[in-house]
Amino acid sequence: MAYANQNGVTINPSAVTISSTGMSNDTIKVAVDKPEPTMFARVFGITSVNVGARAAARAGLPGAARYVAPIVVPISNPQLQCTPPPCNGTTTIDLMDLHNPGSGNAAGSFALLDLIPNDGGSVGSGILSEWMLHGNDADMPIGIYEAVPSNKYNSSDFQDALSARVGDEVLFPVYQPPIIQGGSNAQFNIIGWVAFHIDSQTTHGSSGSLTGHFTRFLAQGIMAGPGGGGTNFGVKVVQLVE
Repeated sequence: MAYANQNGVTINPSAVTISSTGMSNDTIKVAVDKPEPTMFARVFGITSVNVGARAAARAGLPGAARYVAPIVVPISNPQLQCTPPPCNGTTTIDLMDLHNPGSGNAAGSFALLDLIPNDGGSVGSGILSEWMLHGNDADMPIGIYEAVPSNKYNSSDFQDALSARVGDEVLFPVYQPPIIQGGSNAQFNIIGWVAFHIDSQTTHGSSGSLTGHFTRFLAQGIMAGPGGGGTNFGVKVVQLVE
C-alpha cells in the first residue's frame, strides 16, 4: 500500500490478500482499479473508465540460486539448528578444518567449492576470486560439487576478494555430511543455501576462518516445484505467479 501511494494510487486493504500455498503465508495478491480520463470516448459522453490490474507473487525455497560464493558451510553448524533457521547469534566457519587429524577426509579442500557441476574442481583462481567478490551469476542447482585445491585459497586474488567482502552479506552453499570421496578430490552434497554476514576473516597459511552471523535472505534464482526444493536455511526466492 505504501508503494502504491508513492505512485499516486490508493489501494484499499481489502484489495490485498495473503494466502498459503507451499508454506504459510507465502503468496500475496493485489488488485487495483483506478478511473482514467478518456479522449475520443468523450464524443459519446464517456469522460472516464476504470482501468484495473491484478498480480500475485509467491515466496518459496529455491531450486537453484544465483550469485553464490564458493565457500561451503556444513549443515551441522550450531547456528543452523533453530526452527525456523537460522539462529540469531555469532558463529565461526572454519575454512580449513574439514577433516579429523590424521584422516584424508577432504584434506586440502579448504572449504572451497567449484560452482560448475562436473568440472572436477578445475576452476581457475581468477574465476574463483570473481565468485567470491560478486557471486556466480549462473544458476546453481542443488547436487554434488567438487572441492577446489587449497593453493587457490591462498592466492592473493582470492584473499583480496575475501577481504573485500568483510562487512557484507554473502550467499553460501550448505552441504550434508559425509563428504564424498576424500583428499583434494572431495565432493560435497549441496542441499541448500544460507546467507552469512562476514564480520571478520582470518588467514594463517594452513588455517583460516570467517566470523559473523547467518541472516534471512531474498535471493535471485529459480523457485523449486512442489517437493523439489532444498532445505530451508532462511533463503527464499520470489516469483510472479499471476
